[in-house]
Amino acid sequence: MLDKLRKVTFMDFIALLTRPLVKDSTNDPYHANFRYFLEEVNRLTNCHLLEVGSRGSAQRALFT
Repeated sequence: MLDKLRKVTFMDFIALLTRPLVKDSTNDPYHANFRYFLEEVNRLTNCHLLEVGSRGSAQRALFT
């Protein structure tokens, strides 16, 4: 339990240190295209989509 708390605290500390490096992506063309892609894919019916990602990454429900 204590090790998990240390890990979470350490990760929060790292996130705090990297916060000044995070940029707003609202005007980024990649993110605009990706949002459009998500809208189009989610509009389709009767399709299967394979979402490929890194091992151990958090799964996000982008495709509903």
